[in-house]
Amino acid sequence: MRIKTKLFISAAKSKLRQLVISLSENELQELYTEYRSTHPRPEPVETEFCEVAESLLKSEGMKSEKFEVQICRLHEYCEQKVESGLVAEAVGCSPSYARRFSYDDKKGGFQKEWSKSNQSEKVSPGSRTKIINRDGGSCLRCGLEDDAALEVHHVLPVSQGGTNDDQNLATLCSHCHEAAHGGSKTSGKTVYEQGDFRDWIQETDRCFEERSESLGSRQMKISDY
Repeated sequence: MRIKTKLFISAAKSKLRQLVISLSENELQELYTEYRSTHPRPEPVETEFCEVAESLLKSEGMKSEKFEVQICRLHEYCEQKVESGLVAEAVGCSPSYARRFSYDDKKGGFQKEWSKSNQSEKVSPGSRTKIINRDGGSCLRCGLEDDAALEVHHVLPVSQGGTNDDQNLATLCSHCHEAAHGGSKTSGKTVYEQGDFRDWIQETDRCFEERSESLGSRQMKISDY
């Protein structure tokens, strides 16, 4: 009898908890509708939205989860994509991180493809140092030697099957890295055709004299690509 009573109480608590969550989700959706429909964005509504969102996440034991899990759940509570600034405020992450996620009626909250690609393309600090040292501590395209501006570029983008193997990595400065991707490092595309990286890095806007001075030291590095 006691076991049945305990099970009944447990089931009743579970139903009550689900009801509270459902009511809170409705409240959150209403707050977001109000937030979106008012210009400038009302601070009191933003504060209340964040409080309700935090309460919901806590009630489901999700505050200890990674930001990505909390962000996806927050979109699902509202049954739509929530503005990244508001998501960042509610969860405690940066707006740029919040922009990596969106919402779909079928998939629910999800990470955008370009964000997944960016994560795959990350090179470890040790690998970065190794590649830059291998390439003589300078940009293969313009010859810049400022370590703070040097980045590791995937010759064949990860989105096209490229890997983090040494032979697919090359040192470019931030400006040339952006140029390699046609102005957007997150595009997953390159301005050169596959296999033409060597030709592309030898095409530079620098004057012939400057290019000639650095060409000798770069020739060995270029021949590797």
